[in-house]
Amino acid sequence: MDWTAVVAIVCLAISGPLCLCGVFCNAYKESWLQFWGLWGMAIWCFARIEQIAQRGHTDAWNLALYIGMAAYGVGTALKVLSHSRAGSCSGEDPEVGWQ
Repeated sequence: MDWTAVVAIVCLAISGPLCLCGVFCNAYKESWLQFWGLWGMAIWCFARIEQIAQRGHTDAWNLALYIGMAAYGVGTALKVLSHSRAGSCSGEDPEVGWQ
């Protein structure tokens, strides 16, 4: 397996679960389009992992996309966690109730 496949699989293995976390975490306030987009991206990530593992490599343009998706997903997750109370997915608004 080529190194590009390993990096791509790691990035997709990060992006897919983060998309699912966005779907199920109440602290992430998404619209319906974002909700269905996250579902679609999660399914696509897991399907793409299998395809890359079978091929053993990926193109440079696709690798750049996977790295960007993982970086964006991690950044968004960190932002949501830093703005949610105690880092949980309780869905409480951190701006309300601060004394």
